[in-house]
Amino acid sequence: VWDKRTGEPLYDCILWHDARTATTVSALADELGGQDALRATCGLPLSTYFSGVKLRWLLETVPAVKEGFESGTALVGTVDSWLAWNLTGGAGGRATRHVSDVTNASRTMLMDLTTCGWDGGLVRALGVGAAEGALPTIVSCAEEIGRVDGGPLHGVPLTGMIGDQQAAMVGQRCFGVGEAKITYGTGAFMLVNSGGAPVPSSHGLLSTALYRFGASAPTQYALEGAVASCAVGINWFKDSLGMIGTAPEISSLAAQVPEGTEGLVFVPAFGGLLAPHWRDDARATLVGLTLAHDKRHVARAVLEGIAHQAKEVTVCMAADTGAALTGLRVDGGVALSDELLQYQADLCGIAVQRPRDVETTALGAAIAAGLGAGVWSSIADIPSSGDDIERTFEPAICEEERTARCASWQKAVESSFGWARE
Repeated sequence: VWDKRTGEPLYDCILWHDARTATTVSALADELGGQDALRATCGLPLSTYFSGVKLRWLLETVPAVKEGFESGTALVGTVDSWLAWNLTGGAGGRATRHVSDVTNASRTMLMDLTTCGWDGGLVRALGVGAAEGALPTIVSCAEEIGRVDGGPLHGVPLTGMIGDQQAAMVGQRCFGVGEAKITYGTGAFMLVNSGGAPVPSSHGLLSTALYRFGASAPTQYALEGAVASCAVGINWFKDSLGMIGTAPEISSLAAQVPEGTEGLVFVPAFGGLLAPHWRDDARATLVGLTLAHDKRHVARAVLEGIAHQAKEVTVCMAADTGAALTGLRVDGGVALSDELLQYQADLCGIAVQRPRDVETTALGAAIAAGLGAGVWSSIADIPSSGDDIERTFEPAICEEERTARCASWQKAVESSFGWARE
C-alpha cells in the first residue's frame, strides 16, 4: 500500500510466507462459515497465503493505511502493480498506470475467477471495502500496458505481466490441457493446465488463472498445489542447524545413504501446511529418530519431505481432473538436485523431466512480453520445449515400497498438526 501523491509505501511489503494474519483468517472463517466460504467465486480457501487477507490485516493494524484509503490517497497492489506504477511514471507521471494482470489478481481473493473482474461481494466479505477504489485495473498478460517514463529505457513499452508460477508454466510451454510442471524454489508449486474454464477443486487445490494473451483473448485456467517449504527447509538445514556450508551440499549428504532414511521423516511445516491440508496450526516435525541416525539421514529426509508434499499434490490433481499424470516437468533452482528429482520420480511413479535451463519463470515472462509486443502472433508460433530436456529421471522403486513410504509420510503429517499457539 502506498501514497499515490508521493509514491512512499505506507507499510512494509508483506510476503506470501508471512503468517501474522492467522488470527484474521480464523476470524473470517468463523464469520463467513468455514475455510472454503469464498472458494466458489475466487477459487481460493481462506489462508494467510493470499493478499486479500493481508489487506484486511493492514486495515485493522496500520492506522496510516486505513487513513490513506479513507482519504482516497492510497493505492494497493501486488508487486507487479507497484513495479508498473513506478515504471510508467509513478507520482506525478503523465501516463502512470495502476494495473495488475489477471494471473496476479486471481491470487488476491478479490477477483471473480469466471468474470476476471474485481468482485464487490468478495471485497465486502473480506472487510476491505475501504480499499475498493484503490485496486488496480486488471489487464491481460500480453498487451501494451504502458511505457517506461524516464531513465535509460524511457519510452520502451511494457508488454508483458504474469505471475511467477504461471510464467514458469508458459516457459515450459504447458499450453495443452493436462500438461503440468512443478517449480522448486522457496516453496514448491505444481500446476496443471485445466482449460478454458475454472475447474473447482474438492481436494485442497487452488483454482487460478493461468494466462490471458491479449486484451480480448480468452483466459486459460489451471489447478495449483502450493507447498510452502522447499528451499526454506534446505536453508534451515544449512543456516539454522549449520549442517552444510552451501545449499547444494545437502544433495551430496543425502546421496551417502542410498538405502534410505531408515524410518526418519521430516515434515517441513515451518509456518503451517498449504495444499492439500491448509493447516495453519501445523509446525515442522522430525519423527522416527534413533541413535543410528546422523545428518546424512536428516539431509535425505529434508529432500524427501519436499518430494512427499509434491506427491500429495499429484494425487489431488488426479482426483480433481479424473486423469493421472503421465509425466512431470520441473524447474526452479532446487531442481538442480539430482537426488530430489530421483526421490520425486520414485514417489510419484512417473518420469520427471528437467530442462537445460531451470529458470523457466524468466523465460515465460519473456514469452508473454514477446506476444504482447507482436514478436509472435500466437502461442502456435512459439518454439516448442521438446529439445530443452537435459535429463529424465525414471522411478526406481516398486509400488509396495512407494506405498509404505507414503503411509509413513501420512503418519508424520498428522503428528505435525495442532502445534501453533494462538
